Amino acid sequence: MPEPRHPGSRWRRLIFDAHLTQSQVAERIGVSRKHLSQIINGRALPSPDITARFAAVVGKSPGKLWADVAAYQLAISMGDQGPDA
Repeated sequence: MPEPRHPGSRWRRLIFDAHLTQSQVAERIGVSRKHLSQIINGRALPSPDITARFAAVVGKSPGKLWADVAAYQLAISMGDQGPDA
């Protein structure tokens, strides 16, 4: 089973595609640049509220972005056990 992909990598791409800086996004969604950096670099997961604000800034569906977070959390919680364990 492949290693689950942290949603932060997608957030990084969305910020780039929106021609924004991390500082601009952090200010617009009301978090510190450090916290946004932790999310983007896979050291933290966003809350539903932060995800919704981020989605509004980058023009994406909050539901889809939150689904990415939930799928990652599920994959991590299953660890090496797999779906049949």
